[in-house]
Amino acid sequence: MRRRFGRRRRTPESTGPALDAGRELSRLLQAGAVPVDSLSPVDGDEVPASLAVVGLGSDADGAPLLAAVAPDSGGDAWLAGVAVAARLAEEEGFSGRVLVFSRQWSAAARRRLAWLRNAPFRVEAYVDPSAGSPAPVMPEATPAPLPLTTERAAAAGASAELRDRHALASRALAGLAAKHDGAWQPGWPESRLLLMGRPVGVLRASDTGLELETLEPRRDRRGLGPADLADALDRLEGSLRKFLSDRKVRDGEAGERAARAERLRSALTVRDTVRWPVPGADWAGVDGEGRPVIAATPEILSLAALGSALDAYAQLEPTLAAHLAAAPPPLRTGDPWLALAAEQLTPAAQRVLATLDIDCEVVDLRDGRRTRPALVVSAAATAAPARPVPAPPVPPRVEPAAKEERAVGEAPGADASVDSAAPAAAPRRFEEMSLFDLGEEETSEEGGDGGRRRRRRRRGRGRGDDGHRPSANGARRSAGEDGGRASRDGGRGDSGAAAREAS
Repeated sequence: MRRRFGRRRRTPESTGPALDAGRELSRLLQAGAVPVDSLSPVDGDEVPASLAVVGLGSDADGAPLLAAVAPDSGGDAWLAGVAVAARLAEEEGFSGRVLVFSRQWSAAARRRLAWLRNAPFRVEAYVDPSAGSPAPVMPEATPAPLPLTTERAAAAGASAELRDRHALASRALAGLAAKHDGAWQPGWPESRLLLMGRPVGVLRASDTGLELETLEPRRDRRGLGPADLADALDRLEGSLRKFLSDRKVRDGEAGERAARAERLRSALTVRDTVRWPVPGADWAGVDGEGRPVIAATPEILSLAALGSALDAYAQLEPTLAAHLAAAPPPLRTGDPWLALAAEQLTPAAQRVLATLDIDCEVVDLRDGRRTRPALVVSAAATAAPARPVPAPPVPPRVEPAAKEERAVGEAPGADASVDSAAPAAAPRRFEEMSLFDLGEEETSEEGGDGGRRRRRRRRGRGRGDDGHRPSANGARRSAGEDGGRASRDGGRGDSGAAAREAS
């Protein structure tokens, strides 16, 4: 039977199709892309087989050489090569060349080539020989700050009626995102509504009109005519409420990551945050010193998760000033810093972070520690000592008043001034009480001539013939009940007896 309440632990890396190490390394040797006679797969588990393949050889001069290949991602090949080279530099003093190969080199992957400044080895990037000659790949220059393209400017060729209706739907969906603590990403021809970092709705514009597509919890498409906006928004909000109330969503990966992002934002005291500006980034904001900060909060900071965070950093950096345009001063322009929070940090990711020339800080959310990887020039990739994260304030404990404390076994009418020097006994804990004590809860009332008590009577099984619960030893507490009854009568029983004697 499938377990319902157990939490399945996720592996540090995504379990995709594994690459054939022997075939990939042999292909590099046959193409003459690597100036060595042979390449042997590197022993170690820091690079999953689904991410990249790394081989080690020696060139004609006997110097060690590393070759890393990831056919579909130059960023993954770069990560794998740097992670293995950093470990070999730490353990064996490796200071040779690292050649990385891939068919696809995105702008974010080329940006990484310029971030490696503090490593004893050098990295050279090439196009995979299967796509032609192994041409070198040059680092991408830092782009100039770019403005955000508004949907009004992008929709200049659309009709005025369509632009007005699109603007009205955008304002309504932006309010819906704010209501449910989400994010609205306007654009043309598509705008997205995100909750917990996941796209849940898409607004599309075309020559035929507007269309609203619901992605969660199930897909649905509806046209937005002039009279359909209110009904479509009502249906969308109903779907969003169902999505947010789903226990699998709240307790799943999306809900946990949203909670980690909020914990990180509170720990760093960041203001003017923009949620999920690009895929891979949980928020962007301004810290206490006015510096821009980009945050990513994976559960396990592995090589794959680090690559996603670095891609988000490279994609968001040119437009970060436009995202934070509404933030009041102080606001410092320049290079933002990257904040990473995770419950587990793999050694391979930590070694890569130590070689980067970008300001990065890692927060360990598991035990509340914060560590900043040091940018070292030596072979060892170390980290600075841990710094504590500010803990949330603990509310003060309210102690009960001394006059309300009563020793165990004290009579209800006992005078507290008999032994004023004796310390008051602490109230009993719940595990020290019996079921009979819990069933006979007593409340105190302030009377004119002193404190009075009354016992709350409860009907049920286990009581005596007269409806009262027997005590633990089987005897009824008649004395206390008579005293309580006389106290509740307020002396009317004594006045009645005196009247009968007088008659």
